Amino acid sequence: MLCWLSGGDALKIAETLAVLAGCVVAIGAAAKVPFVSKPIHWLWRRNVSGPIAAWFRRLIRDEVHEVLQPVIAELRPNGGASLRDQVDTITRAVGGEPNHKTLTD
Repeated sequence: MLCWLSGGDALKIAETLAVLAGCVVAIGAAAKVPFVSKPIHWLWRRNVSGPIAAWFRRLIRDEVHEVLQPVIAELRPNGGASLRDQVDTITRAVGGEPNHKTLTD
């Protein structure tokens, strides 16, 4: 699989992976110690999980807004062309009173 690597390159990669694995294990073990765990958790939330969660919320909000905006526009009266106007016309035709509750009510 890695036949294009020379023996020295493969050894350097293996050493780097071993050091990284050791760091992960050391941080994980330190996170179990009570007086060390709170700062580690704070650093993790502040520098890793917090920014990722904020990015994900922005991404979802923007994508959902983009998809739902045409649907929401159809549910608001705009003078005759929206679905809401058509439903109101039918409601008046059968003798009812239009109900203008929105998704946010």
